[in-house]
Parts: sequence; C-alpha cells; structure tokens
Amino acid sequence: MKRLKLVLMGGLLLWASAAWSVSRVGGGILGNEEVGFIASLSPDYTRYYIAADDDVRMDASPVFNNGRLQSRTIMVFMLKNEQPQWVGRTDRLEFQNHFFGLGWQALRHSDPCVEHFEKINSSTVTRVLSWGDGRGIIVTSAIAQYEDVKAMANSTTLDPGACSWK
Repeated sequence: MKRLKLVLMGGLLLWASAAWSVSRVGGGILGNEEVGFIASLSPDYTRYYIAADDDVRMDASPVFNNGRLQSRTIMVFMLKNEQPQWVGRTDRLEFQNHFFGLGWQALRHSDPCVEHFEKINSSTVTRVLSWGDGRGIIVTSAIAQYEDVKAMANSTTLDPGACSWK
C-alpha cells in the first residue's frame, strides 16, 4: 500500500504518493528530480493533477473565445513513459533523426544539452524536450495555449548533472 502525504505549495493542496518523483509543483513551477528538470508555469494554471506515472495535467480557468467557453489545459508527459525506447540510449544524433523522420521541427533551447522539437496540427501543439537516456518531457495542449506551452518549454532548466547525451 502506497503511503500518501499532503503537499502544500503555492497555496495549492495536492495529494502526492511518496513513490512519485514529481517533487515540485505549484507556485508557478513544475519539476521532477528523477528526470532532472524544473520549469516555470503561467500563474493562470492553478489546478494540478499528478498521475501515478508522474504525468501532470494543469488546468487554468476557462475563457470565452469567439463567444464560446474554452477550457485551458496543458498536459506534461514524462518522455520515459511515452517513448520508453529512449531509456538507456544516449545517442543524440539517433534521437534527432527519429524526430526529423516523423516530421517534427527542431527548435533552439537556451540549454545546449536540451533537444527541443515541436509539432503543430490544426488543433494541438506538442513539444518534446530531452536530455538523453529517456529523460525529458512532452508538453501538449490545444493550439490556443501555444504561448503557454512555448513559455514553459523555453523556461525548462536542467538540474546539475542531468545531461546524458554522449
């Protein structure tokens, strides 16, 4: 039986399992010590839901857009959960070629260790950030939250020693 504990951060009350590694969420930040990152979040996202596999759903209050109420949600998936084939692999060129081959666009990131890719379709924006060995995140949302996804991805910083590329 997993032991649960209450975590109070930034005025938010969250349930988190002692076995989960999402260690920092709320108060405008999201981080994961096991994966080795921290990212800034828009203060609009005040509700966080952490899944057992460390994936995170972040919700902001809905807004009216063209006379319709529109929800605002950003999903953050751990790369190791969505693309487990990258765990244990540190060949940066192989990673790049995989995403180029699937039609993703490479983006620059302020940290030279971070491989940063983006794919946009008519309804969603998705960004993949990785620093090798299956460590990284996939950030996705409706296209209307493009700027929030962009800001979060660009603010991602690595913990010391997190870079695992050869």
